[in-house]
Amino acid sequence: RAIPFDELAMLVVNNAGQDAAFQFASPNEALDRAREWALEAPRRAVLVAASITLAGEAKARAAAEGWK
Repeated sequence: RAIPFDELAMLVVNNAGQDAAFQFASPNEALDRAREWALEAPRRAVLVAASITLAGEAKARAAAEGWK
């Protein structure tokens, strides 16, 4: 089951540290920042953990923009 994003972020912070989780106002903002981060160094990847609908939207955007 889905949990609120802020609750999930707190679980990550509590288990992996403050630098392991980021929160954004919108999915597009999160995807933009994740893409910027991935491009900063080689061999970085972004995992979208979301509802099937949001994951599908992220996959469609990645395909449309040629993200690899």
